[in-house]
Amino acid sequence: MHQRNKANPQDQLQNLHALSHLLKSHKSLHAIRFLFDDWDKLTNDKLKIIAQSFSKAISLQTLNLEFLMCTHITETGLLGLGQALRRLPNLQDLKLIFFWTQQFSDETFKFLGKGLKTLTSLQKLQLGFCGYYHITDLGVYYLARGLRELKSLRSVGIHFIDCRSITNIGLNFLNQRLANLKNLYKFSLSISGCEKILDGGLCNLGKALGRISSIKILSLNFFECENITDLGFGGLFANLKGLNQLESLRCNFSGCSQLGDEGIRSLSRCISKLSGLKKIEFIATNCTFITGACCEFLLEGIKKSESLGSIVLNLRRCQITDAEFKKFRNETGKITSIKHFDVY
Repeated sequence: MHQRNKANPQDQLQNLHALSHLLKSHKSLHAIRFLFDDWDKLTNDKLKIIAQSFSKAISLQTLNLEFLMCTHITETGLLGLGQALRRLPNLQDLKLIFFWTQQFSDETFKFLGKGLKTLTSLQKLQLGFCGYYHITDLGVYYLARGLRELKSLRSVGIHFIDCRSITNIGLNFLNQRLANLKNLYKFSLSISGCEKILDGGLCNLGKALGRISSIKILSLNFFECENITDLGFGGLFANLKGLNQLESLRCNFSGCSQLGDEGIRSLSRCISKLSGLKKIEFIATNCTFITGACCEFLLEGIKKSESLGSIVLNLRRCQITDAEFKKFRNETGKITSIKHFDVY
């Protein structure tokens, strides 16, 4: 079932009660998807009606809830949502997205964490949070604690965008929980705009990921984490070298103003060691410490790779001349194993 609420405001509560009755009378539903934005004027009471409704669908396997600019939801609403999640023992696929829902705090994540930890059948999890400046490491701790028992997870995406109070401590809480996810084949992490993330957090992330040998698809986004240096990127990539099942690697380090050529050299060494890597996408725009020397480093790693067939590089507004880019394109074009190559 897919619901996009477009009723007039005065009719919405009546429509929600009708929806509640519909869900309760169809307990064999396998998938429910909701998208709410500011127009919907979603409140705690309305969210409670929705949560109580889908919690009756005991056969539910897929739940997708997206809240965009729903500024009237508070911790009270999320408490009801967390309680509803505990009543879904067969849930396998969960997506929760909260963008600019301003009234959340660390306690909100405590409710979500309690709801998550009961979903022991969960195989796919995607969580997204944007614009929560007041969420701290404590909130990340509560969320990470909820992942502790989810050992069946195969695909995980966790995204903190402009949550500027998160530090290495919060990232390390996540790193510690990753060790339990032995069946993980796909992992995506975004911690963008978090200037308090430092080298140590990135190194520890690499150590945690390096222990999960089953990963095939990896995406890391540290956009505008301005205080990570080549030391942190070097520690990350050094620990990824042993992921021999890794087939796809995507990294977005745009705006990481301290990333330079040595960080790119670490990436190149990693590429050369990943025996199963087929595709790489690397984005590092506005990194003014990256110069033409990085082209030589990257070319060396690409030549040594035995499996790489697709390369996408975005190094705009770095200190690389047109002539250096042209030479890099020409040399890479001579490698017959590369079937798709895009650099800009």
